[in-house]
Amino acid sequence: MKLTEVYSGDSIKAQMIANLLQENGIPAFVRNQLLGQIAPFCVTLGGSNATSVEVIAENAEEAQSIIRNFFENSESNS
Repeated sequence: MKLTEVYSGDSIKAQMIANLLQENGIPAFVRNQLLGQIAPFCVTLGGSNATSVEVIAENAEEAQSIIRNFFENSESNS
């Protein structure tokens, strides 16, 4: 089973996206959630986008579509 990263950013949004994907029937895994909050510079160079959401490769396209809709709706509501 190969995992594919579909989002990287702050841990709060990563968890929201993982929950959204799971609600839509796509199993999602949040990588570096705790370390991304406590010491993001240990996860990535400079500490930016330390937390990521990964899904099974076969679900990546559908997951990216859901994530894109999430951000488009978030921007239009603000």
